[in-house]
Amino acid sequence: MAQIIVSSGQSSSGLTISGGDTLLVESGGLVQDTHLLQSSTEWGGVELVYGSSIRTQIDFGSQTVESGGFSISAVVSSNDGYQNIRNGGSASFSTLQGGAEVDVAYDDYNDVDDIDHSALAVVTSDTVESGGALYVYSQGIVSGTVVLSQGSIDVYSGGVASGDTISSGGLLIIEKNGSAVHEIVQSGGLILEKPGAIISDTDTDGVLAGLVVIDNNNTLISSWAQSGDRVLNDIRLSATSSSNFYGGGNVILAAGEVARACRQLNGGLMKLVLPLDL
Repeated sequence: MAQIIVSSGQSSSGLTISGGDTLLVESGGLVQDTHLLQSSTEWGGVELVYGSSIRTQIDFGSQTVESGGFSISAVVSSNDGYQNIRNGGSASFSTLQGGAEVDVAYDDYNDVDDIDHSALAVVTSDTVESGGALYVYSQGIVSGTVVLSQGSIDVYSGGVASGDTISSGGLLIIEKNGSAVHEIVQSGGLILEKPGAIISDTDTDGVLAGLVVIDNNNTLISSWAQSGDRVLNDIRLSATSSSNFYGGGNVILAAGEVARACRQLNGGLMKLVLPLDL
């Protein structure tokens, strides 16, 4: 196991960090075009960013952006890639591919003293592709991000989503005390509003088509689109009830939940199933 250190005032390009190895980018250091890979015996390379990182490719590895660090144009790949933007860190223009996960303001070190929990973790202008998932925790902000079909953003208590675009088949979940403001839901997109969620100035008007199906674990299964079907906004159902909508489809929600811009195709039995354990 090796550690490569890029210190303040230094820069490096084209590094390959294999499983079991760590790249430490200190404050004032710069790395470009780094590739995090799996080795024959270890899961993936690790990049710890206190300085600046540009165009890191994360395959079978993880990038953690620490306080004062900045990541731009990272690709979090479908090969079990992971990115964590901690309090005080920021990232922009990342791409989350299928199966990739990005955590914003998630304390994976169990509240150790080196984290300033009052500092914000900020993600801007990401693209969440099919199967990608972005999780926003307390003191985390995601803005200007585009969620494509079968991608998702989940905003927890104290987290904020602002100015994001939820495309057809995309999913935005706002948990209790999570916030969404100025979100744009396009045709076939879905916002799931949990009880106690805070949503304002969010545009679901003009949604034309699309049904999103998710399972009890909030996993996006599939989506369809068809023009001419009506929009079902602000559906509210009790804990175990289901209602048949337009064309014989079912929508099942937990108590107090709201499905915004949820669409039922004309004909066929389509079901939106949301978790009952809040």
